[in-house]
Amino acid sequence: MNKLSPSPIPRQLLEDADFGDIQWQEYSPAQYRRYNSVEADPLVARVKAGFSGYMEVLDIDQPDPEAIFDQFGRFCILTATHGGYSGREESNRLAVHALGFNEEHRWYHGRPVMVVKNDYQTGLFNGDVGICFKLDEDLRVYFPDQEGFKSFTPSRVPAHETAFAITVHKSKGSEFQHVLMLLPDSYTRVVSRALIYTGITRARESLELWGGAEVFLG
Repeated sequence: MNKLSPSPIPRQLLEDADFGDIQWQEYSPAQYRRYNSVEADPLVARVKAGFSGYMEVLDIDQPDPEAIFDQFGRFCILTATHGGYSGREESNRLAVHALGFNEEHRWYHGRPVMVVKNDYQTGLFNGDVGICFKLDEDLRVYFPDQEGFKSFTPSRVPAHETAFAITVHKSKGSEFQHVLMLLPDSYTRVVSRALIYTGITRARESLELWGGAEVFLG
């Protein structure tokens, strides 16, 4: 990908041919969430499109773990914060709803998780990403390892979070084919050049930056 210039503005990202792999989307989630019009939220449609390949491989009778992880790595939502309409928690809730998963169940076929605490008994560590899916009628959570994959019953997985959306901070060391990065709903010092740059480096092919211009420009 091309590198972001030191002081870009959203219009330059749209019009400058040097930034063809970076797209700006003016976005204010509050106008959709406050009035219970979630289905009109453009992020819903984008989540469905971004994870479409992932959902297709999950629908196979005996899904292949390698294919599932490959498709999951093609799209990611990155957030600057945990809370707020554009934070990790709310974005994960929106993704679960948009993709049609049963929101009443904690564990379900297709749930991605990120471990948030080291656990030496299982050999799972902070930042490890696993996916829960069903093989031979049993739900297990699969994690890549040097020999392919290792799996655990859901109850064995240490402290974790749903990982359709993850924070930029937690994404360090990971790469995705396409990244959609959500800026916070209002200005915060968290949004820095370093944060934007880190989000860009997580994308192998393209990055979409969604938010308000006033937040981006700080």
